[in-house]
Amino acid sequence: MSELIRCYGEPPNSATSIATLATPPFSEDATPATERFLAELVELARRQGEELRLLREDVASLRRLPPPEGYKSTAEEDQEKPEPDDPHGFRAMAKRIYTDDGRDGQGR
Repeated sequence: MSELIRCYGEPPNSATSIATLATPPFSEDATPATERFLAELVELARRQGEELRLLREDVASLRRLPPPEGYKSTAEEDQEKPEPDDPHGFRAMAKRIYTDDGRDGQGR
């Protein structure tokens, strides 16, 4: 508000101007428009609820599938300790990617 006053000056009859801005003028057409808007919101909420239900069913069915071959759970990964000169595990990760690629670790 202070920036608006700085830029545009003090509004005339500031107490009544703020009250006038806070309440929009009444219109006979506002009620049907509001009802249409609310109906659209209800329909949108219904569609989103249906989409959420379908996504939850998809997640549940995916959780029932067996894990991919070679998958390590986070508990197994936590047990792997990085090398002392590799505190963040980047070298170990690069080695694992390179050797999992079918190469022998010698660049062949």
